[in-house]
Amino acid sequence: MSIISYVITRKQREIFDFICDYMHRRGHRPSYQQIARYFGFRSKATVAKHIVALEKIGLLSRSRKNGTFTLEVVSNPDIALHSLQQIKCSFDNNYSNSQQELFISDWIFDAPMDECFVYPMPDDSMIGEHILAGDLILIEKSHLPPPEGSIVLVSFNDHRLLRKIFFTEKNIKLVPANKNFQSIVTYDEEISLEGYMRALIRPRLNN
Repeated sequence: MSIISYVITRKQREIFDFICDYMHRRGHRPSYQQIARYFGFRSKATVAKHIVALEKIGLLSRSRKNGTFTLEVVSNPDIALHSLQQIKCSFDNNYSNSQQELFISDWIFDAPMDECFVYPMPDDSMIGEHILAGDLILIEKSHLPPPEGSIVLVSFNDHRLLRKIFFTEKNIKLVPANKNFQSIVTYDEEISLEGYMRALIRPRLNN
């Protein structure tokens, strides 16, 4: 399992590109007010939220001078972002149907990106595997039998569950990694394999 400690959204990528382009053309950094005006934000606080996220990712740094924050680009943007690939992620929770575009490092993709989607972890049922509620789970679609003990996303009784999967001669056992959640013993025809867990994305956007 790969653990990615950051994810950059389309809007954050646009703000980063705007800052870099502004600095290239004008020779100095844009103010929060200028960024807010360009993107149509009502408040500079919205800009600050995105800037903090970009700082945590490692693309920007802030320093306070004369009571105001100034921005510095930490890395050459072409180098910092060369491996980030766009993926349209299905944020599917209880079969809701919403989409968002994210930028994720391409080294985790052995499969085509259109064969992957994101499942937001709804609870702490897999906390023993260091998977927390709110984590984004990158799932690679597959219809092949999963390896014994692998972490998979399955459909069961109109719900999607992330569990470790085990096999007996007659049954399938779906095992959580939290003693407060029960294992499920069922039959092959009662579940549908959605795919394998490829990576864990832990957003730090609001920390």
